[in-house]
Amino acid sequence: MRAVQARILGAGLPLGVTTPKELRDRIRTRLLRASNQERIRTPLQGIHRWVNEGPGDKRYERVITGGIKDFARRPESARIKRDDGAWLHFTMTVRWDGKSALEMLAYDFELVFPTGHVPPFVRLDLNEPGHHNEAIGLRSHIHPGNDDLQLPAPLMTPEELLDLFLGDELRPRDKDKPRT
Repeated sequence: MRAVQARILGAGLPLGVTTPKELRDRIRTRLLRASNQERIRTPLQGIHRWVNEGPGDKRYERVITGGIKDFARRPESARIKRDDGAWLHFTMTVRWDGKSALEMLAYDFELVFPTGHVPPFVRLDLNEPGHHNEAIGLRSHIHPGNDDLQLPAPLMTPEELLDLFLGDELRPRDKDKPRT
């Protein structure tokens, strides 16, 4: 797994922005577009309320959050809601000293499906450098519906993750359509 992880992390993650505020604004724009396309039910004022940027735990760290992280996955914690009843939340930690390029240190993007859906959620994580998952080659991984199950995952930009979570790929299959 370490070799796989080295290949994944070696690809880099071009963010295309220079400040944490620009990254937050880009995410808001993506969510506003999804709201205008009726892909999410969260209105404009909700997006501005629930997508924020603030200080991190360490010097030069900034954290961008969206929604409420709730590992119990209770529907009442849903803030960024899709049109099909699923909801998402995310946290990103970036390093920025005001001079150097913005660097993604960690993220977790989770899509929670309505009660009864299998799997109940999908989460993509990038753990901070030094996290114990790095030692086992799983700093970048996916949880396919189980917190204890981790599979290697590609690095993805926040926009790519939002496109995945808001697009058609992670929506329940039409029961009347046969699998191809």
